[in-house]
Amino acid sequence: AADPCASSPCQNGGTCTMAGIEYECTCPPNYNGTNCEISLDPCASNPCQNGGTCMATDDKFECKCPATHNGALCEILVDLCASNPCKNGGTCTVEDGVLVCQCPSSYTGKYCEKKAAYTLTLSAAKGAT
Repeated sequence: AADPCASSPCQNGGTCTMAGIEYECTCPPNYNGTNCEISLDPCASNPCQNGGTCMATDDKFECKCPATHNGALCEILVDLCASNPCKNGGTCTVEDGVLVCQCPSSYTGKYCEKKAAYTLTLSAAKGAT
């Protein structure tokens, strides 16, 4: 009789053993079904979007989203400028997913929170007698 395990019917790393004339698959954790074809890992389908990281807890999952996105699947783009993070008249923009404050000349710092220090240079006018 032909060996039913010869065709490697068990998927996803399952182990095939003979059970009489039938075969039986012993499935690795997170898989079940006759041929270990059913994934029990809720993160297997990569449900998190926009660079979110899937964290499996039992049969559920949670997405850990980057600062630029939120929502259950990280599907909502966060307006990083919505909270007006730039102080002292700074203008907020987002460049490559990072908040950037354009500061007026009298302020500096990531959020325009520091008064700029000035150095004044005086030069003598040429040709003065």
